Amino acid sequence: MPANLSPEYKAAEAAFRAAREPKERLDCLREMLRTIPKHKGTDRLQGDIKARIKQLGEEFAGPKKGGARGGPPRNISGAAAPRLHAPGENREVAVESGREPHE
Repeated sequence: MPANLSPEYKAAEAAFRAAREPKERLDCLREMLRTIPKHKGTDRLQGDIKARIKQLGEEFAGPKKGGARGGPPRNISGAAAPRLHAPGENREVAVESGREPHE
């Protein structure tokens, strides 16, 4: 379907093609989106302009922040450490080592 673009849009598009700086290109894209006729013949063109605006905007935003890191390490002190009895270990060895035998 024909787009029937206005002279204002064509001027903004020419300015976009001539622009070299990313900030200037972003401003021109916003002007293009502002002046483009809004009807079903320009839906795809509007989507392309919005995608370009998003891409240029992400370049200015810098790197994305990483996800949340895990909390503090879960160190268990010796007093709070669980007392386990290893399979095959004697009661006497467990008692001598200071651990309570597991029954």
